[in-house]
Amino acid sequence: MVEEVPIPGDNAQGELKALAKNIQNSLKKSTLEKIKVGDWLIRARQLLASDNDFGDWCKNNFPGLNRHTRQNYMNLARTFGGDLFNTINLMSDTALYLLARPGTPQNIQNYFIKLAQEGETVRVKDIQDAKSYLSDVEERDEELYELVQSQSFGSVRTSSLDEHRGGTQQTRIESAKNGICVVAYPFDQDLLAWAEKADRLLLAPVGNIDDGAQKPFYNFWLYKNNPPSKRMVFDNYWRHGQSPAMALQKYQRALSEDTNEIKNYSENLGGYVLYASKVDKYWHAPALAKFINSSNRKTTCMQSEDTPFWMLETWGPEAESLDVLAEKLRANIETRADPEEIRRFLRLHSAMSLIAPRLRSYLY
Repeated sequence: MVEEVPIPGDNAQGELKALAKNIQNSLKKSTLEKIKVGDWLIRARQLLASDNDFGDWCKNNFPGLNRHTRQNYMNLARTFGGDLFNTINLMSDTALYLLARPGTPQNIQNYFIKLAQEGETVRVKDIQDAKSYLSDVEERDEELYELVQSQSFGSVRTSSLDEHRGGTQQTRIESAKNGICVVAYPFDQDLLAWAEKADRLLLAPVGNIDDGAQKPFYNFWLYKNNPPSKRMVFDNYWRHGQSPAMALQKYQRALSEDTNEIKNYSENLGGYVLYASKVDKYWHAPALAKFINSSNRKTTCMQSEDTPFWMLETWGPEAESLDVLAEKLRANIETRADPEEIRRFLRLHSAMSLIAPRLRSYLY
């Protein structure tokens, strides 16, 4: 294939005339001929002083060959004119043009060329969807994009990200069901679908909503006496005018301050999913989730090691009627309005009903 470097010599006009004749004879023929045309066009551009001169030369010699088409031919020659020449008959011209277009990631090119070599039909839509997906990942999840770039497209394994993202999506769903605050990344569709259905999704966007002048969590007082809801937004206020790294450091320091009222509210955030549609490695939600779970850990351990709640003096004293106890229990559960907790309670109640006769025998 022709190298794209200026070619000195006194016979430029003669060579350009020969190139023009070759191109005219090969236009509107097979893909093989189009690659040859692309090579000749590249050679002609090397012999001309500027893009404008090249454009004028093309118009004079090939009036019907527009700029877009000749660029396609040149891209074909650059991409498929060498070792990949034997793959040109395995795909449509439109698919070849799309793969050869500048900016098409190498791993996408390699993926579809391999499919074609294995006898699979390569559809233009599949290539377009793959490029769109990768562009979306690049825009919304920097860490995932780096992973996709480093692996073969179509066989990306995100398990290497799971460890510091809190486990697989299913693992995080189970953790949330067990009262742990978890993080959902932009393409965690299963986790996001579960959180939406369970009404457990809280926003923790990358950007800030003001100029960074307000103190950390300044609007938290709006929610501290209410259950979490979608209106609760955990912003990173320090992104304005600061590097993401510095903003994250300030956010983490703010979480550890005694004046941070989230400490007293963190038990309400257990089992919720923190999410942003666009993230980077300085996203603050993982730090927030870690803080919430750390704050709740002592309570969790005490509950698991101490007396069961139904044996505490505040629950079911002998002087309290069953009606009063039932109302108290109902109010306690409904205060949290957690559908998952209610489902688990009802299931546990059914199990207790099955063992109640046997347990009763121990009283006699």
